[in-house]
Amino acid sequence: LLSSKDTYLAEGDSLNDFLVYVCSALLLKWSDQLKKFEFQDIIMFLQHLPTSTWGHSELEIILSKAHMWRTLFGRAPSHFLR
Repeated sequence: LLSSKDTYLAEGDSLNDFLVYVCSALLLKWSDQLKKFEFQDIIMFLQHLPTSTWGHSELEIILSKAHMWRTLFGRAPSHFLR
């Protein structure tokens, strides 16, 4: 948890952009499972992500992927509309 707070503070004004990639990393982590769910089940799953047993390494993987994707795609011309 401390790692994510440090990361978010370091992002400063670009935090909103970074959160898009964090959410993408989380969705990709569970994409196989989410594809099998009905809409309501997806919503319930996302409201209660199974992260209670996560440690520092699991969080670091998500944050690292988010940082990598933002570095690769953050300045792409049509990546996402603003």
